Amino acid sequence: MMRQRHLFVALVVCAALHTLMRDALRIVPAFSDLPARTEGRFTEGDGWFKGEPFVTYQPVRAWGSWNGSDENTGTLAIGPFPAPAQLRFAIGGYPPSPGNALRIERVGSSEQIPVQVTPVGERWRVIDQPLPASWVGQPIQIVAIDAATVLGGWLAVTEPIRGGVGDGATGLWQSLAAWAINGVLLGLLWLAAVRVLAPRRLVPAPWLPLAALGVIAGLAYLTFWACFAHLMFML
Repeated sequence: MMRQRHLFVALVVCAALHTLMRDALRIVPAFSDLPARTEGRFTEGDGWFKGEPFVTYQPVRAWGSWNGSDENTGTLAIGPFPAPAQLRFAIGGYPPSPGNALRIERVGSSEQIPVQVTPVGERWRVIDQPLPASWVGQPIQIVAIDAATVLGGWLAVTEPIRGGVGDGATGLWQSLAAWAINGVLLGLLWLAAVRVLAPRRLVPAPWLPLAALGVIAGLAYLTFWACFAHLMFML
């Protein structure tokens, strides 16, 4: 009865950690109903060359300047909104193309921070832009400028987001959930090995726990080489 209770508690803890991990991985807008101002060919919900989609848990607004041609130009300003310590949003296209610019501006001042990124291409990349401590809580905006008319001269930007890999405590919840689930599964396998070995008296009783661990390690080693051999056969 005691073992069943311990197992039940372990399963509840694993379920709770897994739920926290899944919630932290969900990408959602960081703010609601942010204003956005566009000029030229920047459009919302379109404006980028369709490639790898940006998967989110809730709809995230995005703007792009492609609209069928690399020669299109325009400007975009998202905000204002209160500055976090680290601003997270996604970008697509080719922000570093000559004539393009992507920066964070502090509203009401001339302070701005260029966002230094490499070309992304026909997909989305989540970036984290650290902001000065003096900016935190102050109104800021994301500004994107497309003045490039060369091949690959477009860019796309989303509104600020939260969640996803690398955001806040997401890594902690992922690690804790993985450790807990792996620990419970390995513990169950160890108990099964003990139950198989104990009646057969293949090893002295004091060595039984260690022998069960050896069985689990052997099975893991065998599984690894079986998978490796399968991959080699597939190639």
